[in-house]
Amino acid sequence: MTPGKLITSMSFALIWTAAITAGAGLELWRDGWDVDERLTMILTPYFLGSLVGGFFCIQLASQLKSTEPRRRFIIFFLLLAVFTIAGIVLAFALQYRLYFSQRHAEFPTLAWFVQTFFTVLGSVYLFASTGLRALVPWGLLSLVCSSFVFSRGWMFPSR
Repeated sequence: MTPGKLITSMSFALIWTAAITAGAGLELWRDGWDVDERLTMILTPYFLGSLVGGFFCIQLASQLKSTEPRRRFIIFFLLLAVFTIAGIVLAFALQYRLYFSQRHAEFPTLAWFVQTFFTVLGSVYLFASTGLRALVPWGLLSLVCSSFVFSRGWMFPSR
């Protein structure tokens, strides 16, 4: 990977992270959350997940061979949505796991694996039922705008 592509990828990941975190924060604030340390703790998985998801998405999407804008838009839209949501879910699961780890059995036991599995499953359900709402409408708007910019070739102009 060239330094120019790495800088472009990191720049996109940081801009994407700012857009997703700000959009989620704004949506939570509109829902009546106070701006305090609790909101910061809740926005941390959105920050980490969108950073990781955005970076890996742009790395994979930069390898696209298609030059048709419509196809590039659809592929980037799906990749960015899946990678971002997967990153946020992973961050939520890790945060959940850290919180409940003091109540779990010792590490190499069957009980530990079962408890960890259901803790992660519970965090995925919680994110799907409540956390995903924070990404609408601002995350969806950011997703469409980012996909449009990528489909036009403005991120990697050498294509």
